[in-house]
Amino acid sequence: MKPTWREVPVDGGLLRFERDTGTNVLVRSEATRALRRQAPRSLQIGLLTPCNLACSFCYRDAAAPSFLTREFLLELLEQAAAWGVLEVAFGGGEPLLFKGFIELLRDLHARTPLGLNLTSNGVLLTEERIEALAGVGGEVRISAYADNDYRATLRRARRLPLGVNLLVTPASVHRLEVDVADILALGARNVLLLGYKGADPTLHLGADGLRRLTAAVRRMAHLPLRLDICWYPLLTDVAHLFERADCGAGE
Repeated sequence: MKPTWREVPVDGGLLRFERDTGTNVLVRSEATRALRRQAPRSLQIGLLTPCNLACSFCYRDAAAPSFLTREFLLELLEQAAAWGVLEVAFGGGEPLLFKGFIELLRDLHARTPLGLNLTSNGVLLTEERIEALAGVGGEVRISAYADNDYRATLRRARRLPLGVNLLVTPASVHRLEVDVADILALGARNVLLLGYKGADPTLHLGADGLRRLTAAVRRMAHLPLRLDICWYPLLTDVAHLFERADCGAGE
């Protein structure tokens, strides 16, 4: 299938995006200097808060209600695509618990040019759902926890474009490079290193943990590694593209 590219202006540049591969190409030149962003590059939608797991480190209120409907989301995201939004990332809770979720993705794929991504713990990613998600578009991100058998999920879903979200804690930072190598060997395209954002102080990295993380990231610079924006500016010695005072959500 021939790639279909979209072009949208960003501040001082032109961003080209291909939704089926998730490829972004930023063009900056004298001709693009006056261009300005007209819409966020991406949207993140928490479909619901319930989850089929009960992880001790989760800080979401699993009892909070969701008022989102399939019809509302279709209308919202058709408008967002017209504004210039390029991608949407669905999360939760567990998005596979949202009634009619895969049908929603199929409708969005047919009716919009949006890149369609989701984050799941993978437990509910059955062979039937994997087959239904194939060809619907963007990246399926699997959250890697000690008790969700994410390795089995990665093996089972290799035909999908997979990424992995890996939570870095004081207990796991020392084995980070081994875990990343294992995840990539199982077929993930990339690994995103997440920092804990809840209130439990035992799960936040201290000074020694941050030094270990910085050193590991440097040694893995040749790998398809991504860093949670919330590490910035804690990891001040790690190379980054932009100086910023906030997380730049939506960019």
